[in-house]
Amino acid sequence: MNKKLLSLYILLCISSSLFSQDFLGLSTGNYAGVTGVLLQPASIVDSRHKFDINIFSTDVRYSNNYFLVDRDAILKFNKNNFGNYQTFKANYLSEANIAAGEKVFFNIANRTQLPSFMATVGKKSAIALSFQSRSMIQGRGITKELAQMAYNGFYFAPLNNTPIDASGLSINSLNWLEAGLTYGRVLYSSDRHFVKGAFTAKYLGGVASLNMGSDDFRFSVNTDSSFNFSSKNFRYNHNKNADFDMVLDKNYRPDDNTFGFDAGIVYEYRGNLKNNKYIKNNDEKSYLADRRDVNKYIFKVGASLLDAGMFTFQKPDNVNSFTANIAGWDIRNGNYNTLKAFDTALANRVTALPNDPRKYNVYLPGALSVQADIRFVKGLFLNVMAYRPLKMGSDAGTRFNNYGYYTITPRYERRNFGVYFPYTFSDQNDITDYKENRLGATVRVGPVFIGSSNLGTMAFTKNLKAADVHVGLKIGITYGKPTKGSRMLKSITGEQTQATTVVASTTADPMVAKSTTTTTTTAAAQDKNQLVVDYSKGQVYAAGREPNGQIIIINNN
Repeated sequence: MNKKLLSLYILLCISSSLFSQDFLGLSTGNYAGVTGVLLQPASIVDSRHKFDINIFSTDVRYSNNYFLVDRDAILKFNKNNFGNYQTFKANYLSEANIAAGEKVFFNIANRTQLPSFMATVGKKSAIALSFQSRSMIQGRGITKELAQMAYNGFYFAPLNNTPIDASGLSINSLNWLEAGLTYGRVLYSSDRHFVKGAFTAKYLGGVASLNMGSDDFRFSVNTDSSFNFSSKNFRYNHNKNADFDMVLDKNYRPDDNTFGFDAGIVYEYRGNLKNNKYIKNNDEKSYLADRRDVNKYIFKVGASLLDAGMFTFQKPDNVNSFTANIAGWDIRNGNYNTLKAFDTALANRVTALPNDPRKYNVYLPGALSVQADIRFVKGLFLNVMAYRPLKMGSDAGTRFNNYGYYTITPRYERRNFGVYFPYTFSDQNDITDYKENRLGATVRVGPVFIGSSNLGTMAFTKNLKAADVHVGLKIGITYGKPTKGSRMLKSITGEQTQATTVVASTTADPMVAKSTTTTTTTAAAQDKNQLVVDYSKGQVYAAGREPNGQIIIINNN
């Protein structure tokens, strides 16, 4: 079991160097499409996309304050380096210096967005359907001595036979599936003010969960590599799927099914809407319509509630929280190839706590996000985003120990191209005093995007405490510019103003039809500030000229 779990751990660490967290930068842009619902569900309303299909996109982040990974392990990737931990350690791992008494932590988080889509429905609504696989692994309160033992394969001569006080140790992990249905709609619209909102109902499938920890854990390794440990109250919970082989089994199924939600609202202060309208013509009438291909706001502010939900897992029969006082357990040579085999051996050496619940709760990493976006010149924007963890739900259960952050992202984006530069300020970890600031970059070209929220560190630091990259492939259809006739009208008028529609009569009497058109044209000729559009010819006439067919009069004031 040790070799498999260690290989998985290393794989997750390196995978985190290939992807990123939350698609920072891209997710706050105007061309995020269905990816935008992960941060702000209302982003799909009045979107620049008619529809957007995510083929595949993924992000993972890894951060810690003790293990340093040589970036050559990423840039010069060779799968043969991962067959043996000692070889990998010798070539690519090193230890960071931490202060006396400082606790070690690590985070591994993955979000993979599977085939998903969004679509604009009518003038005021939009829908999205998103499928995701997500994982989180966190370690907290790990003493430097215990981290040194782990780094050295739990055989480190300077600490052999040395009691280690590992009180406060906590390790939590969760893997789950999501299927989210989002509906969003325009809530209010006027000349200057625009409000939209959206709600995402999510099916949640809890696949694998494991958490453990103790406030009075004592640990040591003997010279013969056998283990001693003791605790009066060691928390130990996992579900039936929490096994290395089961997680990789193609036939695995969610072990708990529940529901959760996201919700979001956005307010926009808009500029001169006259400049964002055009004349649209169909078989029945001509009228002014909003341009869907342009961003109309000067600035916007949004808020979203994310990841509300809780799983309730059933523990296998021989899994219990326990008291223990174990000496000389030779775990190395126990040949525990599955977690179930390890549980059996553990249960024979510990005393289960009385009345230990057979079920346990695990909360999703709930959060409140606030976003503000300012439009400068064409294509240039500045976004400010805050992400604050929330403790939603009153039932007892395991919660991930998340920390908030703030991100400032200048960006330049057009329909088929965008560059994003997120700079992130994280909260200080109150357990380890660790604080991390990151500079990232993302490039979007056509259907492909790739980037990192930690590119600055990866580019200029050889030994990495944290690293990530995100990548995705999408197919989207955005709204295009109005027709040539509409653009010609704009160039003549200088601005779009309120229009009065006059349609040529459809009566069978041709004389009546001619009279109607002539009368309208004559009226136009009386006002030198009016222009006339003849859609039968696609022409714009100055006042005083007489078009034929369907016409519209524009007050050019």
